[in-house]
Amino acid sequence: MPCGKLRYNFRKIVRCRPNEGLPRRHRRLTKRRRRETPRCCRRDTSTLRPRHSDDRTTNMLHARAALATAVAALFLATSIPMATDAMAGKVSSGTASFYGKRFHGRRTANGERFNMNALTAAHRTLPFGTRVKVTNPATGRSVTVRINDRGPFHGKRTIDLSRAAAAKIGMVDQGVAKVKLEVL
Repeated sequence: MPCGKLRYNFRKIVRCRPNEGLPRRHRRLTKRRRRETPRCCRRDTSTLRPRHSDDRTTNMLHARAALATAVAALFLATSIPMATDAMAGKVSSGTASFYGKRFHGRRTANGERFNMNALTAAHRTLPFGTRVKVTNPATGRSVTVRINDRGPFHGKRTIDLSRAAAAKIGMVDQGVAKVKLEVL
């Protein structure tokens, strides 16, 4: 409400009527409007209730959010497939490739950093942490790798080996080789 006091405005004395020409809905106290409103007419905000208080409703909202997060985490943890005894001994064959320098140090699908010198591999469906024995029938050599990534996403390839694993079975020069996979 205008107080009616006299004040100095642009080199003339006028009666105090802040926000006079605006409709009521536009008379909110924005920063600009607060700056333009004379001190004599400003609202005292020291007694107003804070917008976000730590009352029971707020605490209940936080509790519900925490409960929803816990339920979602539990659901996700139980839905991740684990290598079971039924998978152990499963033998399949397919084409293998390897990946190395370009991806070294990047994050894999399970969150760890890819190390091209470790005995790891990428597979489309096997659960992370599964140990697989990869054998190259052409050389007769084999290596045991741990699945820590998803892929390969090229053609009909079955598994992507790290550079170290590919070197152990002797397929670095060819780049791609027919292999036999056995889940351990």
